[in-house]
Amino acid sequence: MSKQSTTSISKTLDTSHLKVSFPFKKKYGNFINGKFENPKSGKYLIKDLKLFADKYKIKYQFNRYFPIKTIQIMRGAIVAGQNDYFQNYIDKFFIAAWVDSLNLNDDKIFEKFLKNMDINYSDFAQKLSDPTIKDELKDRTDAAFKKGIFGAPTFIVNGKMFWGQDRLEFVFRESKK
Repeated sequence: MSKQSTTSISKTLDTSHLKVSFPFKKKYGNFINGKFENPKSGKYLIKDLKLFADKYKIKYQFNRYFPIKTIQIMRGAIVAGQNDYFQNYIDKFFIAAWVDSLNLNDDKIFEKFLKNMDINYSDFAQKLSDPTIKDELKDRTDAAFKKGIFGAPTFIVNGKMFWGQDRLEFVFRESKK
C-alpha cells in the first residue's frame, strides 16, 4: 500500500493531489451556463452516477446547483487538514453537495454549512483568504498537473493512477497488493 495514504475511504488512496477541474467533457459533453450542451449527455451523466451510487450503496442525488464553484471548498479542505477535521469536512461536504443538494455557491449557505460543523465562520473565512492557503492550493494543483492528474476523482495507489468513479474496483484491487 502507498505511503501517501490518508483516512477513511482514502486509507488506501492518495487524494492529496487532486486537480481543480472536473473534466467530463469527452464522455458527457460541454456544460455551459448551467445546462448541458447536449441534454441527452446530461441525463446520461445523472443516470450513470446514480448507478454507481446504488452499486456502492451511497446516498446520492445530482446537485441541482451544479456546477459547484469549488475554490472556497478546496481552500477549506486545506484549512480543515491543518486543524484536524479534514475527514469530517470532506464527509459533510459530500453530504451537503451530493445528498442534500445544497447550493454551496451561496455564501450564506456555505456559512451555515460551516456553523453546523461547529466551525467559527469568521476565523475560517479569514483563513480562506490567507495567501499561504491560496498558495498551498496552487502548489497542490501544480503538483497534480505535473503527475499527469487532469481531473477528479483521481486516485494514485502504489504509484498507479486511476481516474473516475468507475475505476474504484481497480483502485481497491490495487490497494490490496
